[in-house]
Amino acid sequence: MWETIKDVTLFIIAFWGAIISTVLGVREIIKERRNITIFLLFYEFQGAYILSIVNTGRRPINIHSFNMAIKGIEAKDIYTQVRTGQLLDSNPDIKAPQLPMVLTDGQSVEFHLSPSLSDYIRYNGVKVSVTDSEGHVYTKYRTMEINEKYDKQ
Repeated sequence: MWETIKDVTLFIIAFWGAIISTVLGVREIIKERRNITIFLLFYEFQGAYILSIVNTGRRPINIHSFNMAIKGIEAKDIYTQVRTGQLLDSNPDIKAPQLPMVLTDGQSVEFHLSPSLSDYIRYNGVKVSVTDSEGHVYTKYRTMEINEKYDKQ
C-alpha cells in the first residue's frame, strides 16, 4: 500500500514539475521575441498625423521600411498604396529619420506624415505596415488623438 502511495506522489510531483517547466519555457520564448508597437497619432491643433514606432521587446530590432495604404472614396473596401515620396512631410524644418534604423529596448522613432496625407487619413481609412530586416511585417496599430491645448489623449 505504501508503495502505491509513494508511486502516485512521485508521479504527481513529476507531472507538476513538467507543467511548471513548460509554462516557464514558453514565457521566456515569448519574452525574448522582437516586438514593436505602432501608433498613428493625430495632433488636433496642428491637423497632422505622426507615425510612431516603439520597440516594446527586449531585443534590438532593425526597422527596414513602412508603408501605408489609403481607403478609396468610391470603393470603401479597396485600399491604394501610397507612394514613398508622398508619405512624409517635406518641411525642411522637420528632419525625417533615415531607414533602415535600429531601435533598442524602449526606443522610439517618429515620422511626420505629409499634410495632404494627414487630411485624407482624417476623413477616410488607412492601413499601416512596418517591416523589419528579418522580413516580419507588423500591421497592428493604434490611433490616438492628442489635444495639446488640454493635454488630453
